[in-house]
Amino acid sequence: MRFQRILSVLLAVLISFAGAGFAVAQTFADYCTGAYAKGAGCPPAACQLQCADGSKAPECPLACVPRDCQTISADSCPRQFCSIIENCSKQKICMAKIPEGLIPDCGALAYNGQDVECCKGMVKRCGFDYLDGKCNMEGKNSQYALPICIPCGDGVCTNFENHCNCPEDCKKDIIPL
Repeated sequence: MRFQRILSVLLAVLISFAGAGFAVAQTFADYCTGAYAKGAGCPPAACQLQCADGSKAPECPLACVPRDCQTISADSCPRQFCSIIENCSKQKICMAKIPEGLIPDCGALAYNGQDVECCKGMVKRCGFDYLDGKCNMEGKNSQYALPICIPCGDGVCTNFENHCNCPEDCKKDIIPL
């Protein structure tokens, strides 16, 4: 109860600053706690209730906190806090948004964001190879589920390239260790 009161006071202070002509950007956490503090409940698609103190105690004070963007369906993705991108399976998914000041001019080696194009000399590709030489072009449930920028087509097979995502530069033969 005390936690909710503190959040309400903090929200009132922020609103008063905003009313005085100051621009206050709402964070994902503000969105969740604000809805909960106003009595609107915890928005289930984007937020979740959990113990405010981080414990797992059955009788803990609850807080409404943001879900990880990756756990939110693309249909419910809160676009002001997360981005909808396309994975290697060509499915729309919800991912954490890259902060405004950290968005590069272009995607360099291994960049997997989709807010900019790959840099000159780079192409966006999917796919990784198993030790037996088979290809996994979708990378489901792995770190390879998103397309990355690679220098495919330059005649050199680099760290992030393999015979699956860049057959132009990488031979299919795998040398045993």
